[in-house]
Amino acid sequence: MKTLLRAAAVVLLLTSAASSRAADVKSIAEFITTSSPVKTAEPVNINVDFPGGSMGKFLTAIGKVDGVSFNIITAGDTADFSKIELPAFALRNTNLLTLFEVLRNLFEQRGFSLNLAGGGNPNSLVCVVRSLENTKPQLAFPIQFLSFQLAPYLSEQSVDEIVGAIHTAWELEPTHGPDALHVKFHPGTTILLISGPAEGINLTRSVLAELKRDPSSKMNPRTGDAPPWAERK
Repeated sequence: MKTLLRAAAVVLLLTSAASSRAADVKSIAEFITTSSPVKTAEPVNINVDFPGGSMGKFLTAIGKVDGVSFNIITAGDTADFSKIELPAFALRNTNLLTLFEVLRNLFEQRGFSLNLAGGGNPNSLVCVVRSLENTKPQLAFPIQFLSFQLAPYLSEQSVDEIVGAIHTAWELEPTHGPDALHVKFHPGTTILLISGPAEGINLTRSVLAELKRDPSSKMNPRTGDAPPWAERK
């Protein structure tokens, strides 16, 4: 009798566990539904003749095209997404991937990034859009720091003139971001403080080497130290 009771208890536990799993599957099914089996598909050719307008207007139009699916998810404030206005454009015999590249460039021009989140099926794309203002740029170079003693130069030119010459030389190269090189002057010690990439530090040395300085100074303009010939006197 005890053996029958234990067997019945096991059956009840298994039935309860199966019912629980079935309930979980049912709750998930409320949010995720199955689609057609994944097949290797050829890109569907489409024609686009968009008159211009909001992204909502564009998504409504693309949603009416048979055989393709183009979905965009916003990362961040959805109000930013509603501000995106697209110009009028037309494409002939194109596909979703090409359309994505066109939109990506249009988004970047308007301060937004558009990235693929999935692309197993060329006719069904999921993209993520976010404001570029909310993304912090990654530094592509190690930051270096150096200090220069400006006392030998201040009798011939002002601090503003020296700092201006350094910034001007740095910004002559179009690829140099103005915020990549930081130059600060400390009045109490007459020291110029610089932080930035190695290229910026070397450029600052070159600028200082060309500045006019007090002839009586024994400072080496490239290092801030007394030059070798001054030590031999």
